[in-house]
Amino acid sequence: METTLYSPFVRASNPALARWQSAVMSVVSKRIQSENPDMLPHEVRTLALQDDMIAGTNLHVQRAADKLPSPTHEELEFVSQLHQTGASHPHIHYYASHYFYRQAVLNVVRNNPEQAGFGFTDLGVNDKPSSFPDTDSNIQQWILAGAEWEAYANPYPSPYIDWVNKVPINVDKNTFKKTFSVYTIPDNAKVAILGDFGTGLTDGILMLMSLLINQKPDIIIHLGDIYYAGMNSEVDAYINMFTEAFKRTGKAVPVFSIPGNHEYMSGGEPFFTKVLKMNAANGFPQYAQAASYFCLRNQSGTLQYLSMDTGLNSVDAWVATQLQGAYSPWLWFSEADWCQDKLETFKQSGGKTILLSHHQLYSVSSEINDGENVVYVGSAPKSNMDYLNGNLFNVFSPYFDQVLAWYWGHEHILAIYRNNELLNANNIPLKKGRLVGNSGYEQWDKDGGYAVKGDRFHYASPMVQVGITPVNWTQWITVPNLPPQKVTRTSEFFNHGWAVLTHQGSNLQASYWSFPVGSPDITTLPPVGNVPPPTSLNFSENL
Repeated sequence: METTLYSPFVRASNPALARWQSAVMSVVSKRIQSENPDMLPHEVRTLALQDDMIAGTNLHVQRAADKLPSPTHEELEFVSQLHQTGASHPHIHYYASHYFYRQAVLNVVRNNPEQAGFGFTDLGVNDKPSSFPDTDSNIQQWILAGAEWEAYANPYPSPYIDWVNKVPINVDKNTFKKTFSVYTIPDNAKVAILGDFGTGLTDGILMLMSLLINQKPDIIIHLGDIYYAGMNSEVDAYINMFTEAFKRTGKAVPVFSIPGNHEYMSGGEPFFTKVLKMNAANGFPQYAQAASYFCLRNQSGTLQYLSMDTGLNSVDAWVATQLQGAYSPWLWFSEADWCQDKLETFKQSGGKTILLSHHQLYSVSSEINDGENVVYVGSAPKSNMDYLNGNLFNVFSPYFDQVLAWYWGHEHILAIYRNNELLNANNIPLKKGRLVGNSGYEQWDKDGGYAVKGDRFHYASPMVQVGITPVNWTQWITVPNLPPQKVTRTSEFFNHGWAVLTHQGSNLQASYWSFPVGSPDITTLPPVGNVPPPTSLNFSENL
């Protein structure tokens, strides 16, 4: 009999379901904190992953993502009635997640009919099972989760910062554009790049401590994603990771963050009101982040790190995908203009650029477009567009001759793509495409992180892969014609990692490091002064 095993750390592409995960995590974390008042935030969040409410929610979300049948009205009725009799049902949280999510959706749609169908799943017109008893303490927790989800149910519009709207009166627009969100860094600055780091978990802090101690970066850039939906509690947990690591190592550095798709699933406000203030709060007012995109230029004007906000339109892109097939995020028009201005300026001076985004320019495993949604000006056949973000290609490909490398995240592995993989209209290649998305998300090896689906793009040969670490998890399995079952076993997860860019004389060297994954069986950090486990070098190259 075929069985399906589900990881307990599940990422939802559906914004409504991601917000549901966030709401449940918030409620569970508050309960654990109240029961353990001395427990630190990252310990609370790590321990929460082992909670049955989280396990039931993640199974619900994963099965929805796999488009598997949800519990029927009759099943929910049965579990509800069974629970009311006082009987113990081993899968009550799996069914409760479905039930209370549906109830929250019904409440929102009832009050805001225009929201019907926008990112909502598992909702039938007449699907109103009788209530679970509201006297049970567990059920009270689910009721609280529903209320928290409803508070974020209408997250738009986003507080995105458009540089055009920031131009002061009597200041030339083009002059302001050239200086807005541009920062000067030392010529020899060592820059670390993280991707998909925003989990708030203990092993993420350990990894960050190891990075600070062993590689000693001067600046950290995060390529985005704060899980599950970038709500206030999750952004607080993200900031706490840096605060705790800085405190325990005695080394604080500026951190620049660009939002991924998950930050915008809650509308993005916590990112803009909290994350952008990190540098000023940590004693680096000169690096106070002005927007969700930025340019870091060295003093001699020979190198710049140019970031972009692909998360802004990612939720709309997801909605479009549901309607018409794969559709890739795009840049706000004024931001694309701002980016091109930075490239044009550097082109005139002969400087080189490192591009940074959350979403991929291309992929070997994720369909990004359906081939019909962008104006393609490249030399490759249109049939190859399925795995290429043509929206980004059209903006940046004219500048491939001055781009040393493009770093992105979104997929939760480290991947070194074949050099000179993509040509622009003038047959100038993108020199290096690099995926650094394994810094925090607990990616299960069974998910097939290095699977190849398309034949247009390729990993470098020999292929660079991060190692795996066995982790003990309480997991859920589904068996045809039987209720979900919870089991305890050891499974393999991809190690975390990051990239470090270092000046070696006139050369810029990139090194790629890994760190053993450890959540959720690691809840407590070592005493202050203890050095975390050493990092291992996966790959190095000259850019």
